[in-house]
Amino acid sequence: MTILTAFTSNVNKIIQSGYRTFCILIIAKPKLTIMNTKTAAIIIGLIFVAVGLLGFVSNPIIGDSANAIFHTDKVHNIVHIVSGALFLLVALTAPSSAGFYLKIFGIVYLGLGLYGLFTMGMDESKELLGFLHVNKADNYLHIGLGIVIFLAGTIKSRITRTA
Repeated sequence: MTILTAFTSNVNKIIQSGYRTFCILIIAKPKLTIMNTKTAAIIIGLIFVAVGLLGFVSNPIIGDSANAIFHTDKVHNIVHIVSGALFLLVALTAPSSAGFYLKIFGIVYLGLGLYGLFTMGMDESKELLGFLHVNKADNYLHIGLGIVIFLAGTIKSRITRTA
């Protein structure tokens, strides 16, 4: 009797005796990966908080200097931190509402990006809605984020198993 035949025979005995799940878990040793709207909201929330905090530190990516790629000021940074905190709050306290919040937030961000793009004209930077300093790069980023965040709100809970 070969090793494979003996192994198969033992597996069949275990399955026939009602230990199917136990046997499959031992053999497959699955790695469980879950992605859902709660996880997406947590990830996006952490990124928003980090970006908001980064805006307070002098750097070439985010800030109020003329050389920054994305123009922000104190108010804009606070908006990022508050938005990130809301993502985290919804994800941790009402995970079943995370998808709805992501969709709404995605629509708002997409709208702000489009509004900024169409009202900015030839200006390199201006105040959006009278209080939010943005530049053209911000508008494109807001449009992209709006789409990504909205799509994150449509994630169905998936459980994938890999051997």
